[in-house]
Amino acid sequence: MLPGPVFNVELVTTARRARYFALRFFYGAILLAVVWQNDPVHYSWYYGTVPSQMTLEQAAELGEWLFRSFAVTQSIAVLLITPALVGAVIAEEKQRKTLHYLLASRLSSPEIVLGKLCARLLHVGVLLGVGLPVLSLLGLFGGVQPELVVLTFVATLTAVFFVASFAMLISVYARRSRDAIAMVYVVELAWLSLPVVVAEALPAGGWPWVQIYEWLRPVNDLIGSSSPLYVLTRPSTWARASWGPFNAYAWMVGLQAGGAVLFLALAVARLRPVFRSQGDTSRWAGRISALKHGRRLLPRPACGDDAMLWKERYVSRTSLATKVIGGVVAVVLGGVVAYSAYQLAVPAFKEVYEYGYGSVTEHNARDWLNAFVRSVGGFAYLVWVLGVASAASSGIASEREGDTWTSLIVTPLEPTEIIRAKILGAVWGTRWIGFLLLAVATLGLAGGAVHPVGYAGIVVETVVFIWFAAALGTYVSLRSKNSGRAMTATMGILVLLNGGYLLCCIPLRPNTVFIVAGVTPALEVLSFAAYDDVHYVLGSTSVAIRQSIEAFMACVVGTFAYGVAALVLSAASIGQFDEVAERPRRYGQYPPFRPLKEALVEEDAGIEFLDE
Repeated sequence: MLPGPVFNVELVTTARRARYFALRFFYGAILLAVVWQNDPVHYSWYYGTVPSQMTLEQAAELGEWLFRSFAVTQSIAVLLITPALVGAVIAEEKQRKTLHYLLASRLSSPEIVLGKLCARLLHVGVLLGVGLPVLSLLGLFGGVQPELVVLTFVATLTAVFFVASFAMLISVYARRSRDAIAMVYVVELAWLSLPVVVAEALPAGGWPWVQIYEWLRPVNDLIGSSSPLYVLTRPSTWARASWGPFNAYAWMVGLQAGGAVLFLALAVARLRPVFRSQGDTSRWAGRISALKHGRRLLPRPACGDDAMLWKERYVSRTSLATKVIGGVVAVVLGGVVAYSAYQLAVPAFKEVYEYGYGSVTEHNARDWLNAFVRSVGGFAYLVWVLGVASAASSGIASEREGDTWTSLIVTPLEPTEIIRAKILGAVWGTRWIGFLLLAVATLGLAGGAVHPVGYAGIVVETVVFIWFAAALGTYVSLRSKNSGRAMTATMGILVLLNGGYLLCCIPLRPNTVFIVAGVTPALEVLSFAAYDDVHYVLGSTSVAIRQSIEAFMACVVGTFAYGVAALVLSAASIGQFDEVAERPRRYGQYPPFRPLKEALVEEDAGIEFLDE
């Protein structure tokens, strides 16, 4: 009977966790920061007046503007938070080996699935409630229609219900919490972006892409009609027969609710059969092993002397389904990026051929290529750093969850070998995104859109920032009990360092680019410097040139700070490994930065004392 004991236990245990209190606090702070930042920007830039001189019409329009910013921020926040809250609820029970106790009890499958889902969705509802005081303040400006508020919240709730439902279904099939959360984010990204990409890119590609789009159009429109991004970015579809803004909105809400119910029904129906099939490895273990390892395009090299690094590089912990879905998404997005790069690179190379590198006479095509390189390169870096941090945060914690921790710490492997392998393994598993980033930067360099100094800065910054993400995830994983906590802590620290601190700077309103010295995605985008940007740094002292110099100094200071932090975290992980593992410190294993001569002298003195 619902809500049932699972709901009560899940709600009580999760409500006591400090990270949920911190999440609500930071979410409320972000909403207030959005209102604070948009208020003066709107009336000073758009109206050219101070608040005391605004008319009632201007105040109403300002209220509508602020509400739109509030709605967008709220939608993005819940779509980012819901997969992390719901995606691992069943997979965590599998990892803790407690799911079979629930299935052996008198609890039914609907009580287990719906109880866990309702408890987690209640936290999302509380998060939405945090925004109600902010929304009530916006009502003082006027201009916010009650119907619009109701429709916005209904659309947000149905989108959350839809995402949470397919997250629950994925969690039923996933074996590990990390795989479940990663898969949910990949599917959510595909749901939001692929219909828009297909609808925009294929018709503009000429034959045969137009014909391919005509074949895919019914399915793409059906899936896209449930995507908020597709509905908001393609208002031309509203003009079709039986379509309009409200009809498109109602159709989106209906598709999301119907899809959510379907996903929940599948999760309930497949909970026990999937658990039995995953537990019965005698029938499928050989086939799956042959499928995953027996037919490799490239054979594995010999293990060699570095066994731990070989294991992290060639023994994958990612499920086959995650690889297939991720591969499909990568192929589609990669094709769109390659086509767009070709369309922009050809005119840029013509300009380089006619005017040469660094010319200031004509560089319009190279400016477009630079904008493309900045956007794609920044997005690729963001995906890469999140993937590396996610993989590193579960590196050591997954050893504990997989019952391989004891086998690992009794080996003669040194802490340096283990930590180094975990850091490099996290980077190696997501190396294809790094290759994309390098290819985009190289295209910009060859096409005259990126200065060689900027290209060198991109390479150095990317190495340092990715090293920091891997070192941070490894250190947090070493100190955490499970991969879920490690991933949450790692992502929280990254968000705080890569922009969270800016909330404290908003009241000061700093008028300098140097304030983004800790925001690594911004530093990556700034480093795709064109020839004009480098000339500004070496030029005179105007305002634009001063900003270019500040951007250059922010990149230098940020790279140096993150490099030092990565070195400290790596050394701390090595130095604390034996302490966390509760194993005796072996010969040659001493705290980092300790002089080796002093360590050897103490070791020899201890041996002589025992001999006496």
